[in-house]
Amino acid sequence: MADPNKIEELSIRAADGDQEALRGMADELETCRDGEMQTLDSEVTQTLCDSLELVCDAVDKTDDLSRQLFLQMARIGFDSMLLRDRLADCAREVFSDYLDPAGMLFAVGIHNQGAPVNEIPVKWRLFQLLAEGVWCVHPLHGCGKISELDGLSNEIHVDCGGGTQVFPLSVFLDSFHVILPESAVSGVLDDCSSWKTFSEAGLEAVREEFLASLV
Repeated sequence: MADPNKIEELSIRAADGDQEALRGMADELETCRDGEMQTLDSEVTQTLCDSLELVCDAVDKTDDLSRQLFLQMARIGFDSMLLRDRLADCAREVFSDYLDPAGMLFAVGIHNQGAPVNEIPVKWRLFQLLAEGVWCVHPLHGCGKISELDGLSNEIHVDCGGGTQVFPLSVFLDSFHVILPESAVSGVLDDCSSWKTFSEAGLEAVREEFLASLV
């Protein structure tokens, strides 16, 4: 757990434009567990909330450091309209090529008040990985490959082997895992015949990597 007193001190410096303080806050929050703010006592929670809101109010940049800090705030469970506004600004910049920004912001959970704030960084990373040709996994539909991203209608087309199925972006981000494109698992799926060239130890390594490759 991050030290709330240290966070408070760093937040005051960060609000005055101290970039090292911003970096220090991001590092401190990185030590927290996902959703940890929901497990703290009320006094500590209030101290953290006041500090984090102060920074959200003072920092309106969308650079890498600011974005990292805002995502860390969301990951540990801090939620406020101002934080969501800052995340929306960052998302519009990072995903500027996406044709329907409003649909993207809802699907990622930033402009969906019903979505727990600590899920936003997970969906953010998942959205970053979406591209044609990327493998994905669904508990019911099994393994498939993304064949099309339709940014106008916010739909993801997935070839699951028995034909293409279409999923709303929000449903995809809620229910699919993506297999990291550079992973050994993705390479095997791209060339199924490569299974034959694996030694027993090699197959075991792929099995062990499968879970690690899922986002």
